[in-house]
This record gives sequence, structure tokens and C-alpha cells, in this order.
Amino acid sequence: MKKLFAIIGLVAMVFAIGCTKIETELSGDTLETKVTVSGHARFSTLEKDGTQSEPDIVDKNTVINVYYGVPDKNGEVAFAYKTVKTDIDGFFELEIGCPVGKTMSVKVNAKIEGESYTVNEKGDAVLSDCYLFGEVKKDITCGSAAYFDLMLLPVSHFSDPGLVNP
Repeated sequence: MKKLFAIIGLVAMVFAIGCTKIETELSGDTLETKVTVSGHARFSTLEKDGTQSEPDIVDKNTVINVYYGVPDKNGEVAFAYKTVKTDIDGFFELEIGCPVGKTMSVKVNAKIEGESYTVNEKGDAVLSDCYLFGEVKKDITCGSAAYFDLMLLPVSHFSDPGLVNP
């Protein structure tokens, strides 16, 4: 009888290991149904008078971060991560596998360095090195596509002490 339980236990372990392997191999890349994530990345800085400049296209090969996941029954999302690079027009696109009948939460963001006007502690306008950042979040029904208009704006000035950050 002990041998029978040992054999049943061994078969159960092999089955469990096999099932685990199948589950971990099932990723966003292996699912047949896809969501298409595409868009353009642009940036805008502040002029000396405090007005927003006309948007400009980010450089070719700017890295776009794409976080994606399917919400669980409580609405929580464990995000996975991919990157894609822009072309000369600031365009980016990628496909992500998605379980049929589900909705995928997708966040797209990017960070670049640039120059923008800000004010110093005296209130004077100064041109400063800065980080520009933008993020867009959308929920996409599996099997469909979404366009992301990603606008990067100054978020942190770092060339001199005492600069005002937006």
C-alpha cells in the first residue's frame, strides 16, 4: 500500500511540475489574440515668458516604456514590461498578447533630457537642463488597438540649485 501511495505521490508531483511549466511558458508573446499599442512621442518646453513651446518630435530611438497587465478580480494589475523605440517621426508600435475576452491595462511613458525655462528662487527666468516626462494610461479590449499621444513636459530642473520645479 505504501508503494501505491508513493507512486501516486510521484505522479502528482510530475503532473504539478508539468503544469507549472506550461503556465510559465504562457506569456504575452505566445497568446494569439493581441492588442496593438501605437502612438507618437513629442515634447514641449517652457519659453522665457512662461508660455508652452510648440510640440516637437522626440529623437529617433527614444525608448518608450510599455507596462501592461490584465486586472484581477479586485481590479489590481501586476504589470509586465516591454520597451519599444521611436522612429524618425516619433512613432512607436508593438503588439502584446492578451487573453481572449479580457481587457488589458496599458501605461506608456518616456523620459528624456532637454532644456527649458524655469524660474530661480528670485523669480528670474533662467534656461536650465531638465528631465521631461510623460505618461498615458488606457484600458484596451483584447483584439483591438489603441493610440497613445505621449507628450513629455519638464518635470525636474537640475542645472543649478534653487530652481523651481513644476
